[in-house]
Amino acid sequence: MPSPESSRDLEPPRTLAAGRAPLLWVVLPLLAGYLLADIWPGTSAKFLLLLALLPLTGALGLVSIIAAAKFSGRKSRMAWGACFLLTATLLAWAWPIVRLPTPPAIWARLPPREARVTVRVTYAFSSRPDDLTQGALGQIVVAPKILPELQGLKVYLRGRLRSGEPPPVRGALLEMDGLLAYVESEIAWPSAQPATASNIRFNAYLRQQRVWFTLRRWQSYREVEPPPPVPRWLAAQNERLENILRRGPAALETPLGDIYVAMLLGKTTLLDDAAREAFTLTGVMHLFAISGLHVAIMAGALWWCLRRVPRLPPLAGDLLTLALLWLYTEITGGSPSARRAALMFSFYVAARWLERPRGALAAVVAAAVVTLVWDPAVLSSAGFQLSYGVVVGLFLYALPLLHWARGKFVLWRDLPVASRAPWQKCIAWLWDKMLASAAISWTALLCSTPLTAEYFGVVSASGLLLNLLLVPLASGVLCSGAVAMLAGLAPFPPFTWLTWLANAFGLAATGVMEMLVQGTALIPGLHARLQLVPAWSGQVATLAVLAVMLAIRPRARVPRPWHFLWPLAVLAVLGLLAARPV
Repeated sequence: MPSPESSRDLEPPRTLAAGRAPLLWVVLPLLAGYLLADIWPGTSAKFLLLLALLPLTGALGLVSIIAAAKFSGRKSRMAWGACFLLTATLLAWAWPIVRLPTPPAIWARLPPREARVTVRVTYAFSSRPDDLTQGALGQIVVAPKILPELQGLKVYLRGRLRSGEPPPVRGALLEMDGLLAYVESEIAWPSAQPATASNIRFNAYLRQQRVWFTLRRWQSYREVEPPPPVPRWLAAQNERLENILRRGPAALETPLGDIYVAMLLGKTTLLDDAAREAFTLTGVMHLFAISGLHVAIMAGALWWCLRRVPRLPPLAGDLLTLALLWLYTEITGGSPSARRAALMFSFYVAARWLERPRGALAAVVAAAVVTLVWDPAVLSSAGFQLSYGVVVGLFLYALPLLHWARGKFVLWRDLPVASRAPWQKCIAWLWDKMLASAAISWTALLCSTPLTAEYFGVVSASGLLLNLLLVPLASGVLCSGAVAMLAGLAPFPPFTWLTWLANAFGLAATGVMEMLVQGTALIPGLHARLQLVPAWSGQVATLAVLAVMLAIRPRARVPRPWHFLWPLAVLAVLGLLAARPV
C-alpha cells in the first residue's frame, strides 16, 4: 500500500491560480464606455455626466437604506452593482470625449502646404546607420500662422538629415520648415500595393496616437533649445549599451550583430529587409519589441543578482530592481509596450510591499486601468490590444490547458517521484517545461491571430512551432545581453572578458534563431497574406475568443478535451466570413 507521500507524488500538479482582481469591476464599464464614445463621439459630455448622477444618487440612496435597515440581501447587492456599472459606464463614455476631442472636419479638406513650426520632440524613431532619413513625434509649441489652433497638438516629423548632422533627441525644441499635411484616415485596400499598405498601417498608428498632421520633407532644423539633461543622458546611455553589445567575436558580430542589438534594445530599423520579412511572415516579430518578455527576463536577472549581494535588505533589493528596470525601459526608448510591462511588474512588487495577496492577474488589471485612464486613445492601439489580449488569454485558457495536459500526459505515472532515477527526473522536468511552453504558445497564437491579420495582414501557422523553439532561445539571448550590459559597465578585466563571453553566447543563440526563421519562411503554405472585411472583425474575433475562453474555464468540474477546441472554431468562422486573400 503506497504511503501518503507517494500518493501525493502520483497526483497531477494543481493549476496555478491567477489570483483575484477586484478592479475588473472597473475595467468592464471602462471598456464599454470607451467603445460607446468611439461609436458616438459627438455625444455631449455634460449630458452624460448628468445621466451618471441619476444611478449614482440611486446607489447612495440604496446604501443608506441598507445601512438603516441593517440588512444586505442578494437583490440589494445586485441593485447596487447595477447602479455602479451604469454610473461607471456613463463616466467612461464622457471621459474620452473630454480628454480626446475630435478634430474639426475642415482639417481633412486642407491641402498640404509649406509651413514653419516650432516643435518639442517627444519620441525619436531609430534609423539605420546608413540612412539619413529621420522620423520623430513632437508637440507643436509655436503653430504656423495659417493654423494657430494646432498649438499644443502632436505632429509627426519626417525629413532628411544633412551629412554629419545629429538626429533629433527627445526633449529638444526645434524650428523646422516643411510640408504640413493632414493624416489621411482611409485608402482603398484592394488596389493598395505593399508599400501603400504599409503607409495605411502607419497612418492608422498615427491616428491612434492622436496625431492629425505630419511635417515632411524638412531638409534641416534649427535647435531653439537643447534637450534637457535627462533625455540627453538617456540617449548617450543607449549608444553606450549598443557599443557594449558589439563587443563580441568578430566572426559572429558582423553577420548577426544587428539582429542581436535589435532584440536587446528594440532597434528594429537595424534589421535588413530580408530579415524583417522573414520574422514578420513567421509571426515572431514580437521578439524585437521591448515588451513583457524583455522586462520579465531583465527583472529576473536583476532580482537574482541583487539577492546575491550580502546584507542587502529585501526592500532595498526590490527598489533597486524597479529603478534599474525603469531605467532600462527609458534607455531603450520608453516604448508604450515596455512601459506597460514595467508598470505591471511595479504593481506586482507594490502588492508585496503592502502585504496584499499577490496575483499576476491583479497586476495586469491594475496596469490596464491606470493606462486606460491616463490615455484613453491607447485602447485602439494594436500593441495594447495584442499585449493585454494575449495576457488575459494566458490566465483564462493556458493555465487550465496546462493543468489538463499535466494530468493527462504524465511520464512514469505509476512510479513515485522519490523512486525515479536522476535521468528520469531530468526528462520529466524537461517534459513539463515543454508542456508549459506549448500551452503558452498555443494560447498566444489563438489570441493574436485575429489582431495580426487585422493590423498586419499576415497569418502564420508556423508561429506555434517556432515559438516553442525561439522563446527559450530568445530568453537565452536576453539573459546573455543582460549579463553583457551589466558587466560592460566596468571597462576592466575580468568584466571585459565576461562581456565578450556573454556576447558570444548571445550571438550564437541569435544565429540559431536566424537560421530557424529563414528556413521556416521558405516553406510554402505556412503563412499567408490576407485582408479582413470589415477591418474591425479582427477585434470582434479576439473578444469572441476571450469570451469562449472565459466560458470554458474550469469551475466545478474538469473540462472535456474538446472544450479547448472552441476558440479554434471561432477563428475558423472568422476565416470563412471575413478573410480575403491579398
